[in-house]
Amino acid sequence: MIFNKVFNKAPQKRTKNPVIANEAFRYRNGGGRPVGMAVYENWLQQISTLRNVISTTAELASSAHIKFYKEDSKGKKSIFNNPKMFDKDFMNDKDDLTSFLYNYFGQIKTYENVLIIPEKSKFAPRNGKVDFFIIDNQRWQVNPSSTGKQTIESITYTASDGKQTIYKYEDVIYISKPLTSANILYGISRLVSLNSEIERIISMGDYLDTYISSGAKKSVIIGTDDFLSPRQEDEIKDALNKFLTDPNQKVMMLNSEKLTVKEVSESLQSLDVANFMVKLNKRVLESYNLPKFLLGEYEGVSNAELVKLSMRVFFETALKPEFLRLQRHLTRYGRDVLNIKNILIEFDFEGISILEDSLTEKLEKAERLFMIGSYSHNEVRRAVGDEAIENPNFDLHFAPAYLTSGTPVTIENLESDIARKLETNIKNDVPSGQGGSANTPDMNGAV
Repeated sequence: MIFNKVFNKAPQKRTKNPVIANEAFRYRNGGGRPVGMAVYENWLQQISTLRNVISTTAELASSAHIKFYKEDSKGKKSIFNNPKMFDKDFMNDKDDLTSFLYNYFGQIKTYENVLIIPEKSKFAPRNGKVDFFIIDNQRWQVNPSSTGKQTIESITYTASDGKQTIYKYEDVIYISKPLTSANILYGISRLVSLNSEIERIISMGDYLDTYISSGAKKSVIIGTDDFLSPRQEDEIKDALNKFLTDPNQKVMMLNSEKLTVKEVSESLQSLDVANFMVKLNKRVLESYNLPKFLLGEYEGVSNAELVKLSMRVFFETALKPEFLRLQRHLTRYGRDVLNIKNILIEFDFEGISILEDSLTEKLEKAERLFMIGSYSHNEVRRAVGDEAIENPNFDLHFAPAYLTSGTPVTIENLESDIARKLETNIKNDVPSGQGGSANTPDMNGAV
């Protein structure tokens, strides 16, 4: 009976909400947290920001359009409508141009290299077209040439099932930025170190989970002067593993003589690792030079022109060179591999609002160009967003008025307009005054 009372007594009641209101309020406002929590939160925020930087950059770049031209021996361009093997709207059977550019800039800004594998489309509606596929950066490697005739000999692609395919260098489009690991002659990519650290972060997370779940016990090394049988080794390892992973076990007893237990301390505390990652991420973020406005941060900004200028500078310095690099590689592939003579592929940025002038600026520019004969009436209308008028007279370009004394002379009909002007001047060439003896001082032009 006594034992029943001692061992079977009712457990002590516990409240369902052990945290009182003021403690919960203090915790939500930053109090009562572990000292290192702020560091981890800062690190996680930077990881999120880094991802936003890359995706925002890719989104901004994906608004461009692709255009095809024919270029003559003098460098003069003419529009090349619907080249047989290219599609201006879709780059393969599933990715439109916007998705393709988003993927391209995501890759080039993360790894600083891109591999594009062109293939003859197997999709019936794209019969005769070439599909351009951007390959996951982790699935290919560059093979340098051993002959000395070229820098790169081939590219090895590894599929998800492990099957490897080797492509000749001339059959793919390989784009790498100088001074990176993408260029096999030079250093390391901006994000290679970060990617390696992310792998370490995953391992660090596993370590922290185990460390906390074990009751914050550290690893130990067990040694003995005597020979241990396999059975004794297994028993000791099982006992140690149970002790190190069970948060409720506070004591461990082993039936063995002359055991030496040495604690292994961390050479770098978890908080130190997090601090290192915060600094690393900060440097990587700074290297992108992305205007804070693109991330929705407008604090302390009141000058709209400064915002606009910052966005344009970012586009010109960070994105436009990437477009030039891509269009040159596509042009070379079209000429050298697809044998499309004199094809020229370029990207057009019309419609990207941060690069466009205001309506007032457009009007002033169009007016100046019209006055000097560079714009027609319809070109002025299109410059400010209006539709053209279906009348050939609105497509004429007028010579500057100061050269024609106010008489309309068009560039398209230059000779006939000048002849008409001269004829009009002759008909209107009537002497002033009566002349002869009828002239009197200060009248009719006499002196």
